[in-house]
Amino acid sequence: AEKICGTNGLGLSVELKKPTIVSGKEHFFTAHENISCFASPIINYDGKIIGIIDASTDSMSREQHTLALVRLATRSIETKLFIKKFENELIISFHPRQEYLTTTSVGMLAINGDGLIVGANNNAKIMLNGLVDLKNENFNKIFTTSFSSIATDILNNKTLKITDHLGSSVFVVKSQNFKESKFIETGKQNKTYACKNCENTKIKREKCILIRSTFSETNNISAASRKLGVSRTTIYKHLN
Repeated sequence: AEKICGTNGLGLSVELKKPTIVSGKEHFFTAHENISCFASPIINYDGKIIGIIDASTDSMSREQHTLALVRLATRSIETKLFIKKFENELIISFHPRQEYLTTTSVGMLAINGDGLIVGANNNAKIMLNGLVDLKNENFNKIFTTSFSSIATDILNNKTLKITDHLGSSVFVVKSQNFKESKFIETGKQNKTYACKNCENTKIKREKCILIRSTFSETNNISAASRKLGVSRTTIYKHLN
């Protein structure tokens, strides 16, 4: 807790309700000055923090991309919790760019049989900000295209382009479970190894395996870069 332990990654993330970095001497306690902490809150469908993921590293190692990987992990958890919570409803994913529909940056809406929105993830609330309160709101009051006119196409896994009442267009598709990047072996033929430069340190090895397995999953440098939130140069470095 921030009030008890002073500035630290976990407590600050709870206090600010967003991803945080507390590096080296920014820690309140001198005993923690040799580490850097990268923390990201897990937020449920109702906007409440229900957990935190923290990765702490040697403050001298300058782990520039650790926070991006921690954020990716929390988004993956939030997505799975959302899908589990509303597994009996139709869940749609949407994003202004079609190529982002398979990433964790999508907005997600849970819609019941009457076309009422019964749940929205944080990305959806951000992208539809300024329209209406999403909870128990009719789909037709948010988008100019009626829910009844697209329901069949959505259920048949078609990707559609619709416009909200503020004039912004998004691509929408029925939500599918995101495939998690694999840190460890899932089968003898699916094992992903770290590159030679990263195999001697555990955190570097796991990060490298994440990058390489994500590239293997997408088979595209740019797609892997967007999904992980790291540069294409970083992807190249771990592939070579």
